[in-house]
Order: sequence, then C-alpha cells, then structure tokens
Amino acid sequence: MAETVGALILSAIGATEIASVAVVGSVTVATVVGTAALIGASIGLQYALAAGNRGDTPKPEEGSQPLKQAIPPRIKGYGTNRLAGYYMLFEAHGNPPATAYMVCALHQGRISAYRGFYLHDDALTMNLDITHGGVSQVAPWDSHGRYQNVQFEVFLGAASQTASVQLTSSGSAIPGIWSTDHRGDGVANMVVICGGDADPKNFSNSYPHNLPVPSAICDCALIWDPRDPAQSRTNPATWTFSKNPVLQLIDYLTSDEGGLGLDYATVIAPNLAAWMVEANLCDQAVDTATPGVQEPRYQSNGWFTYDNTPADIIGGILATCDGWLGETGDGALALVVGVYRAPTDPPITEKHIVGFALSYGQADEQLINQLDISYTDPAQNYVTVAANPWRDEASISAVGEAKPKPLELKWVHSYTQARRLADRAMQRLNPRLTGSFSTTLYGLRYLGRRWVPIKYPFVSGLQDNVVEIQSAEVDLKRGRITWQFSLIATSAIEAFDPGTDANTPPVVPPIIPQVRLLRENSTPLVREDGSYYMRES
Repeated sequence: MAETVGALILSAIGATEIASVAVVGSVTVATVVGTAALIGASIGLQYALAAGNRGDTPKPEEGSQPLKQAIPPRIKGYGTNRLAGYYMLFEAHGNPPATAYMVCALHQGRISAYRGFYLHDDALTMNLDITHGGVSQVAPWDSHGRYQNVQFEVFLGAASQTASVQLTSSGSAIPGIWSTDHRGDGVANMVVICGGDADPKNFSNSYPHNLPVPSAICDCALIWDPRDPAQSRTNPATWTFSKNPVLQLIDYLTSDEGGLGLDYATVIAPNLAAWMVEANLCDQAVDTATPGVQEPRYQSNGWFTYDNTPADIIGGILATCDGWLGETGDGALALVVGVYRAPTDPPITEKHIVGFALSYGQADEQLINQLDISYTDPAQNYVTVAANPWRDEASISAVGEAKPKPLELKWVHSYTQARRLADRAMQRLNPRLTGSFSTTLYGLRYLGRRWVPIKYPFVSGLQDNVVEIQSAEVDLKRGRITWQFSLIATSAIEAFDPGTDANTPPVVPPIIPQVRLLRENSTPLVREDGSYYMRES
C-alpha cells in the first residue's frame, strides 16, 4: 500500500513539474529487488501553486447553495465549513401561498456542531443554542427582521437518528411524503420549512430574494487525537473535533469511510510519535498581524466530495501546513510540517555521492517574484478572497516587472497563516540551486527526511549546506538512490515576522442591508437584482 501512496502524493503536486520521476505500478522496495521503486515526497505548497492546472476539491463558495442531483456524491469536511449539500426533499404544499419543505443532506457521518445558518448570504440570529445535541428546532431571523416564517430542524448525523418531527407529526402537511422511516442515519442534515404569507407586502419583506436558499456553518468530522488518552482509535464515540491538519491527514489516510482506508499499523503506527511532534507544532500559538493576538500556527478547514481524487484532498490538507509527506524505507509514512529544524543526521559527503546534475538560479521565463494569494474568509460569508500579494521587491526591481503566480489556499481561514505560507512558497519558487544527485545505498538512511545536510567540497553551493528533498527514486539493482532537491537558506526559512510581513488584511466594504421602509408615504420597489429602492407615493 505504501508504494501506492508514493505515486499518489507525487501526482498531487504534479511531480513532472518538479522532477522527471518514473512511477512504477505496484511494487515495493522490500519485495522486488532490482526494480526501480518510488519513494515519494509531497510538499503541500507545490500543490497550492499548481491549483489552476487540475481538477480540484470544491471551492468554499460552492457550499452556499444546495444542489439537486438524483444520486449526489457524499460530502465530508474537516474543520469548520459552510455547507449547503444536496436536496433530499424539495416540496411545496398547501393553498397559495404554499409552504416550502426542504431537507438538505450536508455531511456523511456525524459532525460536531452547527455554528450558524444562512438564507442566501444573510446570516441568521437564532433563539436557541444549537451547537450541541442531536435535534433542535429554531426560529431564525436576521438583524433586519426578515425570514420570520422560517423554521429549522437539524440533525448531527448520528449512526441512528429519529425522523423529523416537523415533517412527520400529525400536524404536518406532508406526512405521506416524508415518514418516520426517513431518518437519515449517518447523515448530518437540516430540515427547512418556509411558510407563506397571503399579503404580498409581507412576503417581499420576509423573503427579499424569493424562496430562501439555506446553508449551515458546521464544525465537521470528529477525528481521533492520539495525544488524548481519553480517545480510542477503535471507538469513534470518543473522538473530538479538530482543525489540526496532521490529525486530519491521519484520519483521511486510514479511514474506511471517506478516506483511503490504508492499514494504520503499516503507514502510521511506526512513526506515530514523530507525527504527534508535527501535530504539536501546528497547534503552537504564534503571533498574528493583530498585536497581542495569537492563533495556532497551522489550521485546516475544508470539505470534499467522495468523487474528488485522493491526490487533491491530500494536497489540500498539506497546503495548509507546508506539509511534506514521504515514505520511509519500511513502507511507513513520514510527515514534516513547515517548521524548520536543523537536521541531526550526519551529512552526505563525496564518499556517498556518485553523480549529480545541477541548475543555478532561475531562467527569466521561469522566474516568479509575486504570489497572488487567495484564502477563505469566514468574515465574508466563507468565500474565497484575495490577500495582499507576497512580493519579492528586490527581484521586481532587478528585472523591472512583477511576474505573478496564484497561490490558492482555500483550506486556510487565517490571513496571517496565508501570508506565512506565501513566504515559504516564495523561498521554494526561486532557490539558488536545484538539481539531483545520486548516492550509494548508504542514502537509505535518509528516506523520510525532508532536510538533509550535504558536504561536497567540489561543487559550489554544496560545500556545507542543507537541501530540501523533493522526491527520491531507489534502484536496488544498481545500488543507487537518485534525489531531487532544492538548496534552502536556513537563515531565511523561518524569518517571517507577522508584525511586518503580514501587513493588514485588505479592507472589504460591508454588505449594505436592504431597507424595508425609509419613510411614510413611500412605496418600496424591487430591482432585478433583488435590491430595494424607494419612490414617493
């Protein structure tokens, strides 16, 4: 299974853009002596930089409107997300004005909590705390008094649930359509009932955009945290909610439901202690662009459908933490997040290197000196927004123009985190030295290492430096390991200063609420875009 992951994680970042590596079907180093076997290494920011070149997980704004589909794909999310899902029921019943009944399947498997609701892009104010518990009935409204005739009923997606009270009670208008057998076991879903109003004036006030389009803010999948002794990997009832990308990746790689279903004992357990070191680094509090305010260094919030490719899901998680995922010699997986630590291994020297190919600097046509950052902003209704670009001012001045490239970080919700990742991405885009070198089988000890020290006195740049491994190919028959690498500047890799480098987020104009009534003797009219304007009576 591990060799499959090797090919998979390389495809997540478009390995051909980094190195020419032969992917070899289904073989392992341990079982097929003499075959060139792939030991992959995936750097998440390479995935984010290649975002425009492939199919992908859904954009965050796609969670704002439920879809109608006969057999919809299932949805799973990590962290906090805005989800609308797919309609399981869409029915209008009763004499005009009819009442609309909607049931939306939001998430496969149990979620942790509902944090809020939207109708269209209007955030609702609830009269009940619905963050915990299985079912809650709520009466929502927004800050301008709209949506008074809307009711919600929510389900967390437990393995065994009860049917909707609102749709199956004796007073329901559609008991024959939705029965007590429609429980939605294992599916987090919401029931939305929109009552009509016989007075057209009241209708336009209550539903300014016509029939409401519902969505919910959800704390999504519960996952296992090995650091918590109260949790058991084999008992999902003990799991908790987490935005930690390392824990999310463990869940996705090993879960049979919505994941790869890899053997935990093979791919994770041998290196579990090292994985938890990385998880702790992600949770470590760091400064933000706001003085005195801290946040976890790396958090991940995103969702996907079951028909998205594993490469995109793995790449999306890795991109949030500048993650590096590789295979070790025993078939287990090694993960290193974007926090530089000086390597403790002895350096590779001329005794071990049997050949190399080097490239100094970047050709003008390949130079990138500006990253156009996008991330997801919860304050803007969970849509993709642009951050201030990350610019290499020295390079722009030297070449006389900006050469931009997009950096898509849609699983990132923090402006400071997005800027921190952009700093690391820019360093990787324009390294002083890249290339490959081949070693004897002595190099097997470095499999699963992200940063490797090299002392090669005959090559400029490799006399006594540290390189970052991009990928490796093992050929046991020839007794060779070929490494693709980039030279790093150890003094600059952690030089990000949120006080100066984060700047401040772009100012986004507030959404101006629609006005229901400006003055007496005025008649509200509606434009085609749904906004109000006034005309004197």
